[in-house]
Amino acid sequence: MGAEQAGRYFSREDYYLREAEQGEISRWLGHGARERGLDGPVGEGEFHALCRGEDPDGRRIVEPRLSRDKETGELVETRRAGNDCTFSAPKLVSVLYACGNSEVKEAHDAAVLTVMRRVEKYHCHFQSPEGLRTRTRPQGQVWTWTRHWDLARGRKILG
Repeated sequence: MGAEQAGRYFSREDYYLREAEQGEISRWLGHGARERGLDGPVGEGEFHALCRGEDPDGRRIVEPRLSRDKETGELVETRRAGNDCTFSAPKLVSVLYACGNSEVKEAHDAAVLTVMRRVEKYHCHFQSPEGLRTRTRPQGQVWTWTRHWDLARGRKILG
């Protein structure tokens, strides 16, 4: 996901922010988040800064990548701001949760955290002139987690 696309997505899907008072639905995670002092709910300003390759204080943490615009031939700054991973529980899990089994939600949350810790530990994608490659990168990644158990595009669906 490109930097501009990621920023627009966060702003457009502002139900992340509107519904925050109903409980912790988003948070910063990963070694890179801790290194940059990011903790607690995901804030729009910090999110946009990271998408631009800056830390929350505005210091550049990612060097810009220049490439030629296909239409104009001019050099333009491009960057992949991140990847969007979605973990959806099977319908039966959602039904069990809706029937009052909160242990199902806890188990799903634990599974997602386990997977994302492995992703952080083992995978980092980068674009090179030869194409997309995967490299081992054991730390330094920043990721966010947003729960959608109780929310559907800004509407409370349970409770």
